[in-house]
Amino acid sequence: MADVAIIGGGPAGLAAAIFLAQAGVAVAVVTRADSRSQTHNCDRGDKKIGDKIGGNKIRDKIGESLAPDSKPILQQLGVWEGFLADKHLPCPGNRSAWGSAELTDYSFIGNPYGSGWHLDRLRFESRLEQRAKALGVEIAIGRVLPEFERSPLGQWHLRIAPDIAPDKIAPDKKINREIVAPFAIDATGRNSWFARRQGIRRCLDDRQVAVAAFLEPRDSPIEDATSLVEAVEGGWWYSALLPDGRLAVFRAADPDSEVARDRGVWWRELAATQYASDRARHYCHSASFKVVPANSSRLERFRGEGWLAIGDAAIAYDPLSAHGLTLALASARDGARAILKGDSQAFSAYESRLQTACDRYSQMRREIYALEQRWPQSPYWLRRHWL
Repeated sequence: MADVAIIGGGPAGLAAAIFLAQAGVAVAVVTRADSRSQTHNCDRGDKKIGDKIGGNKIRDKIGESLAPDSKPILQQLGVWEGFLADKHLPCPGNRSAWGSAELTDYSFIGNPYGSGWHLDRLRFESRLEQRAKALGVEIAIGRVLPEFERSPLGQWHLRIAPDIAPDKIAPDKKINREIVAPFAIDATGRNSWFARRQGIRRCLDDRQVAVAAFLEPRDSPIEDATSLVEAVEGGWWYSALLPDGRLAVFRAADPDSEVARDRGVWWRELAATQYASDRARHYCHSASFKVVPANSSRLERFRGEGWLAIGDAAIAYDPLSAHGLTLALASARDGARAILKGDSQAFSAYESRLQTACDRYSQMRREIYALEQRWPQSPYWLRRHWL
């Protein structure tokens, strides 16, 4: 039996487990076997959200950066020294062509916490998992069956099944085990799987997607470690160097756009950019793609009786915010603190903090998108200006 069961073993879930375990709480984390290596096969034609375009295996995840102000949280988690040893790539700042064709630099040189970081995401999650295990956190590989329940005594009974296709599980092997805990944390990402089964609605501000590719170096790869954002008529491009030398490139677009469905269009539109194309020309133009949600969404409520949501399960940010992962770690810390205090005032304060963060983010997003007025008839920009 655990004191807290965390559903989801990504950065937010593992961070919450660490914060709780540091205070002596018994924690069990349930994580899917594919959470560190997500692949989806598909044929040519229209692509669904989460699909992979192409034949290669993709282990990368969108949003592989941390803002400078993540340093205090990493220190509180007890992973800062290990994080530095893992050789993530320092990011000295951001560059953007937004609102005009002129490129603007935003340097981190004056930031009290130093640089940001382009992450090796799998190494980062491995570091958090090692820390959690060292503190006695149980990591259970599997999936929580939807028939979970909360007993009259206030205990969640979570049945864990093997993380393989249901039709491949022998009848006598359908349930691996059961985790019983008085409190549960939803750390299942944008899916907010646990909260939605409590009847909590997920609110979508838009349906933006990111069409992403990870390009291998061809001749003389770039050394510029700044992230680059470039607005275009049908959305915007993002590119950043990864620690292993590849270039991460994605196009933010509406899901009904050609660029979200056709990789030939993706390549042609990348080649037509003023700045992103200059980076990409040093990399091989053969890559697997994936299409993932890149919209803003949130739960209608962030907590309920015996549970709360953290990270993207609570609020998922447009990647333009550049703080999604840092804010996810902060919500894990704040959620853990509320659980440790354990009273209604603490839980109300947690929910209030999330609501305030959501309100500030919504205002910031409206202001940022309003800065781009070069394509007033573009369906993409018209939709963002009405946010």
